[in-house]
Amino acid sequence: ELAWQEQQLGRSTQALSRAREAEAILSVAIERQPQPTGRRAWQLAEMKGRLGGARFVALVADGTIQGPARLSEFAKVETLMLESDAQLRDDPIAHANFKRDAIERLVRLYETWSIAAPAAGKAESAATWKQRLASPGKAAAPDLKQNEGK
Repeated sequence: ELAWQEQQLGRSTQALSRAREAEAILSVAIERQPQPTGRRAWQLAEMKGRLGGARFVALVADGTIQGPARLSEFAKVETLMLESDAQLRDDPIAHANFKRDAIERLVRLYETWSIAAPAAGKAESAATWKQRLASPGKAAAPDLKQNEGK
């Protein structure tokens, strides 16, 4: 989250540094995490969502990634974030704050992606996730199949 704030303030170098640091720490933590079950299953999903968030900030802050490579990275980040959201959403033990954070990361991703590639149809995804953020627990998860290939 701090890396995203740095990016928003126009401090791309600091944002990239913080994001890369978070990415390294989270990658190691996820790698070392035994497959959790029961009451701790949500924690791995939360770490994966934060890893997606760190990779997203790094992508936005790193001006050297352009064109098709940039769009490919958006898709990789999307996969991590969507998996995290689905696992957190389905886990009754996961706290509402973690579920909200996952949705906020997806809104940021889709808003930024829609600017980077307007024809990709991600503005619709951003609006759908914003609606879900505004009414947690009431709105079902967006139908992601409708936006595949956009």
